[in-house]
Amino acid sequence: MTLYEIDQAIYELLNRGFTVDEETGEIIDGAEELEQLQLERSQKLGERPVCLSHQNACLEQSKQW
Repeated sequence: MTLYEIDQAIYELLNRGFTVDEETGEIIDGAEELEQLQLERSQKLGERPVCLSHQNACLEQSKQW
């Protein structure tokens, strides 16, 4: 999934709403899916600096040739 697709899935999930246990306040339906999407989003965002720094390193190396 792309970052855009992940954001879209989170948006749709939040708009759809959650099923909540009235007694405990625990989110029953959708919580695991939201956690998974948030984790995947964090991982994608964490990859960005590595990718950019790799590209910068390649660019600097090509300038030396």
